[in-house]
Formats: sequence, C-alpha cells, structure tokens
Amino acid sequence: YQDVLESITESLAIGITNQIHSYDPDAVVLGGVIAELDDLLLEPVREKVSSMVVAHFENDCEIRKVAYGEKAVAMGAVALVLERILNLSI
Repeated sequence: YQDVLESITESLAIGITNQIHSYDPDAVVLGGVIAELDDLLLEPVREKVSSMVVAHFENDCEIRKVAYGEKAVAMGAVALVLERILNLSI
C-alpha cells in the first residue's frame, strides 16, 4: 500500500514539476480521484514538487485541489454555453 502511494506521488510530482518548468503557471489544480484522495496525496506531492522544482519557480505555483469537486466539469460546461449563447462573460 505504501509503495503504491509513493509511486503515485512520485509520478504526479514529476509531471507537475515538468508543467511548472514548461508553463510557469500560477496554480496547478488537481481533480478527480486525485482530489478525492487529498489527505493521502496532496501534501506529499507538494513536498516532492518543492524538492524537484528549479529555484526560479519555487513558491510561485500553488498546488491545490479543484474547488467544486465533481461539479467542476459540469459548471465549466454551463459557463461555456452561457457565454456562447447569451454572449455573457463569466
């Protein structure tokens, strides 16, 4: 069990670090099963990313879980429809 978690956090940290180095985002937002396993994965992933990221990018990128959980995708889809059909800026 612990080996599996270690492998998952390592893989996530490598992927997130690569994204930070490539795109310099303000935040990386994790969703789906990863967000649901927040207590087990999020802090270890943050620690690993912090140890992997180049100093120039350190502390510039927040790693967090999606705010609306499973509803995030549906809410984004509704926002796109409203924006396109009603010409609203959301």
